Amino acid sequence: TIPLYNNWVNGGYGSHKPANFTYEYAIHYEIPFDYLRDLKVHIFLCLFNVYSGICCSISFCINDLLLCLQMFH
Repeated sequence: TIPLYNNWVNGGYGSHKPANFTYEYAIHYEIPFDYLRDLKVHIFLCLFNVYSGICCSISFCINDLLLCLQMFH
């Protein structure tokens, strides 16, 4: 299942978070602070994933357009 859905259903984003709640991720990071139980760090990592995904997709599109230009030139 999708980690975002599991976090939502299990009450991770509500005002009354369950005791010992652990956020679920699709990727496990090696960072020096606890990202599994802190909502602020969870939001930061979510925004970082969105940013890196956008950067990768833009660079892929630019690479594809340059390849198209080279093929049809």
